[in-house]
Amino acid sequence: MESKTDKAVKTVKKSKPTDVKASNPYRAGSSYNVLFGILFKHRDKGIRKEQVIQQASKILKDKTETQIGYSLSVISNVSKDGLKVHKSARKASLSYFVERAGDNLLKLHIR
Repeated sequence: MESKTDKAVKTVKKSKPTDVKASNPYRAGSSYNVLFGILFKHRDKGIRKEQVIQQASKILKDKTETQIGYSLSVISNVSKDGLKVHKSARKASLSYFVERAGDNLLKLHIR
């Protein structure tokens, strides 16, 4: 017989911890914020530019792909040395940079 204290303990599967909110330097709800979140999610292997635009267009229904592409170019033009930065991403460039590798592959690096 099992006593009340010997009940089986359920194991809770913990999700992979992400600190995208802490790392994201852009205003919540903005297109820059959404794009940064997508890049952050794929920061290990990188993601193709077209895939970022495709995923963002599902979230940002009020934006055209052209507008999303412009926003993506703003946040992805932050270079490793910090010299090449769009004015909208000037403060944010202190916390990350985007590596452009190969065939339109974008890889986010947190400083």
